[in-house]
Amino acid sequence: MRTPHARYLHSVLISLTNVGLDILDETLPFNGPHPESNSFSYITQIVFALHSLSHLHRAMDTVTQRLPLEVYQLVDKTITEVQGRHTLEILGDLSTTKTKGAASDRIFDNNVQSQTNSEVLTDLLWTLYSKLAAVLSGHRVVHDCVLAITKDSNRNEHFTDMPEFNYIEVWKPIQSEVCIL
Repeated sequence: MRTPHARYLHSVLISLTNVGLDILDETLPFNGPHPESNSFSYITQIVFALHSLSHLHRAMDTVTQRLPLEVYQLVDKTITEVQGRHTLEILGDLSTTKTKGAASDRIFDNNVQSQTNSEVLTDLLWTLYSKLAAVLSGHRVVHDCVLAITKDSNRNEHFTDMPEFNYIEVWKPIQSEVCIL
């Protein structure tokens, strides 16, 4: 299955072949696996491509500047997603609490409601944990790539435009959002 981008490139190559430019051969990567199927190798390819184009420093600055906003949006979207999954459960528990009259029924309903709240909170924390762990894993790959590029540049004595990528700067916005919860 091809991505829209791959289909477009393939159609451009076909049209160039029809014009008389014979550049379409079987060595092009259109028939291979999707480049994003392995996220870590895809991130590595992007980082090394940015380095080859001398845009890595600017890209790392952009990532560092946008990270707090992106983490905030991730947490906000996750809260909305979990809230949407559990809205019917919470509303159902509230309606049964209002219809019951006896004091013993209210105590039982409060236990059911606190169990539902506990399930919602557990779902939120596990979902948020998995998403933030994925973000940290992706940034670890970027950090490892930048570190490899830096070591290679130090070995070859090419010190121009070497980015600094501090992994602690990735952790700070995540820690801030978690503390706000």
